[in-house]
Amino acid sequence: MNYTDVDRLILERWTDVVALREAFDELLDRMSDTVEGAILKAERWAGERNWGVDHGLKDPYLDVYKQDWTRKREAVLYFRISEFAPHEYGDVTSDHPWVWLMTEELARFKLSESDRIQFARELRGALGADASRWDHRDTVEASEPLGQYYTSIRNADRIRWMSHPDELTEFLTDSMEEAMALAPTIDGVLARFRKA
Repeated sequence: MNYTDVDRLILERWTDVVALREAFDELLDRMSDTVEGAILKAERWAGERNWGVDHGLKDPYLDVYKQDWTRKREAVLYFRISEFAPHEYGDVTSDHPWVWLMTEELARFKLSESDRIQFARELRGALGADASRWDHRDTVEASEPLGQYYTSIRNADRIRWMSHPDELTEFLTDSMEEAMALAPTIDGVLARFRKA
């Protein structure tokens, strides 16, 4: 057999490794409760501001939007805050949490891809100097025109949040507040496109 040194170590400590894996899986379940609790607190906070919120626990993510940004009660324009749990939790792969403006569903407001690209360009123009903070190299004009990674937040911070969920809630509310500060500018640009 072509076992590596790590393989051999696992085989020698098989019972311990299996027990550790079971304990890890149980910890992930408890972490899910922590993440959900923080998200629900952030949702209540957003509700006090009349913002809509959707969320997912596996990724995890939190979407925040104005009610004006919906069609048939589904958000067509929203900010997604994601990757705020540690590596190996759900689908978390990024080194840092992030927030992105999602616009692909603006097609439901009858904005074509070229309209959405023009919307993104006009939005960045309307934001002026503030646009540079949201102009990440991974942005996509037609679907994700603004975004940023919270590079000051490391995996160690996200691990700590699992023991201090109020810090996670604070991160989520601060991120929503920062993103939604752009709402008046977004509304002004969007109004021109919805009339067309």
